[in-house]
Amino acid sequence: MGGAATSLVDDGNAVFWNVAGITSIDRFHFSVSHNDWLVNSKIQTAVLAKRFKDNVFAVNLISFRVESFEETTIQEPYGTGRMVNAGDDLFGLAYGRNFTDKLSLGIQLKYVNEILDDYSFSNVMVDVGSLYKTGFRNLALAFVFQHFGPDISPVNKKFRSPLLFKIGASDYLFKSNTSMLILGLDLVHPIDGEEFINVGLEGSVLNTLKLRIGNQYNRDLLNFSYGLGLNEIKMFGGTVFSMDYSFSTLNNIFSDIHRITFGIKF
Repeated sequence: MGGAATSLVDDGNAVFWNVAGITSIDRFHFSVSHNDWLVNSKIQTAVLAKRFKDNVFAVNLISFRVESFEETTIQEPYGTGRMVNAGDDLFGLAYGRNFTDKLSLGIQLKYVNEILDDYSFSNVMVDVGSLYKTGFRNLALAFVFQHFGPDISPVNKKFRSPLLFKIGASDYLFKSNTSMLILGLDLVHPIDGEEFINVGLEGSVLNTLKLRIGNQYNRDLLNFSYGLGLNEIKMFGGTVFSMDYSFSTLNNIFSDIHRITFGIKF
């Protein structure tokens, strides 16, 4: 949906978009995903969330790996023969609570470690999110702060944490017993870049097959995103299975981005 998910994600994967969204979980939710990112880099995620009455707790992992590349120097600009590795790892602990039947709040503590060849540095960041179901039609509003943390100094130079502020809204354009069409909108303000807008549509057929399209406006990299999902597939013992796939087109020479996610509720 072009990233327009701040007020829509309602399972464990909400820890990546709006941590307050995990409060929509009824029991357990487990999810894993794989993302083919830029220049043969890979992103893997895993989430486990559990409800305890009005409280929901979640743990999540993110692994980002860049394809090894050959070192170059001023003396050997065509390569030294030595390969360089780089990547990031994140571990998150999240908590969400339903304060009323309309208002939910969430907070997440994240530990991030980055490796670039022989260098390694880490940081601790915090996400805070809210989700408010207005009661007017099916309008939902969301407010999110992500990646709030101290400055880091990896190589004797300070860098600010990539703080992000998002406002999201969503509503049903059409809804029946078996089908629906949802519009999502996110306004995103990164502290280290220009504001941009995410807009997306999600349609559902027979409450199982979901089709999605979205776009990011005022972004140099990403263009349209397309996706489909199979949700609420009932299995043994009350277990519910879901699968989602999406790809995003780019505004440059890089290959399209592909993502796939598997989830179970039990």
